[in-house]
Amino acid sequence: MVIRTRQTSSREWEIKFADGNMHVIASTKFPVSDSNGQIIGVGTIGMDVSDLRAAEMQLRQAQKMEALGQLTGGIAHDFNNLLAIMMGNLSLLREDLGPEHASAELVEPTMRAIDQAAALTERMLAFSRQQPLKVQAVDANELLRDMSPLIKRSLIEDIDVVFDLADELNQCRIDPGQLEQAILNLSINARDAMSQGGRLRIGTMDVSFTAEEDGRPVDLLPGDYVLISVSDDGTGIPDHILDRIFDPFFTTKTVGEGTGLGLSMVYGFVKQSNGHIAVTTGPDEGTTFRIYLAAEAGPAPSGDATDGGPVAAANNETILVVEDDGDVRAMVSLILKKQGYQVLLANDGREGLASLAENPDVDLLLTDILLPGGMNGRQVAHSATAERAGLKVLFMSGYSRDAIVHHGRLDPEVQLLSKPFSPEILAHRVRDILDS
Repeated sequence: MVIRTRQTSSREWEIKFADGNMHVIASTKFPVSDSNGQIIGVGTIGMDVSDLRAAEMQLRQAQKMEALGQLTGGIAHDFNNLLAIMMGNLSLLREDLGPEHASAELVEPTMRAIDQAAALTERMLAFSRQQPLKVQAVDANELLRDMSPLIKRSLIEDIDVVFDLADELNQCRIDPGQLEQAILNLSINARDAMSQGGRLRIGTMDVSFTAEEDGRPVDLLPGDYVLISVSDDGTGIPDHILDRIFDPFFTTKTVGEGTGLGLSMVYGFVKQSNGHIAVTTGPDEGTTFRIYLAAEAGPAPSGDATDGGPVAAANNETILVVEDDGDVRAMVSLILKKQGYQVLLANDGREGLASLAENPDVDLLLTDILLPGGMNGRQVAHSATAERAGLKVLFMSGYSRDAIVHHGRLDPEVQLLSKPFSPEILAHRVRDILDS
């Protein structure tokens, strides 16, 4: 006898197995017919689809975070251009007024507000994974020991801080400044969860994952990692908001007490560093964040020189500025001219290359990365240096995307000036590059 089936209905059930874990079971009922088409019974097929549903949820979460990142990064880029104009022109105005002018005191609070706004956009770029990371080999134990006074000052007196650092720990290859900010953000969140006091535990250890290991996070390749954990014994995170805690601008704090960018910054930094962040929590059971960072397998590069001290005078050099925003272009031009440089201006890449061809005495190309007209700043620099070997190049950008950043790392030969910047920082960077 030939048996024929037709699917009629499907349902999914959450069932708690004997091991205590919840599983999603998909069941399908169908009529069973004989070769003559007569229904002779009903069949049921059950399948454990827990892993499939978990993978689908992770995919949806990743797609949501990617979309939010693109939106957030675009906003941050436009806002950084506006902040660059404000910071540059206010700095020039402060210089012209002098400290004794009656209106000089109005400039300082405005500059502080611009600095705070720049810090917000930096966090937005961190979440969207569009910040250029200054990656180097880092000893996480040493970094945490150095941070100990800062962490303790950020907490209330009734919170004890306990460091449980591994005796032997691999180095990890990350941006140390961003890691410090991430640990500080997690510590402040822990403080807010322990308003009546408690204990903050910060630990490190080496972990390794094989390809077959069940406990390996799905977005981590097999290999060696440094695990940094930040735990509190506070109120915990409610289940109904757990899947939103890394969303930008999401916060449970009252108006004026939080931006909602702290955890999103941590998430973006970890992901851009090819790492993983996990959270375990429960009502009145506290919360633990675990950050996995790839172990270092190579030598640490030398650090960048810091800006500071007096700026050397211009030495009859000519700088070509390629910037599509007219206000930014005018502000940069004024700063450079006050430093004694000859300045040429271009609105886009093609205009910049034409100006370069007409002016063989250009010493430095200062170009924005995102430009109109079909050529980005990296393409302009590539064409310019191909025609004129030895031409110095300095990029500036509110964010960089993949033009000069690949896999979250700034290309090693690239010099980048992040917007917004002060006249002093611009002058130092230009002078350093010309003298290099």
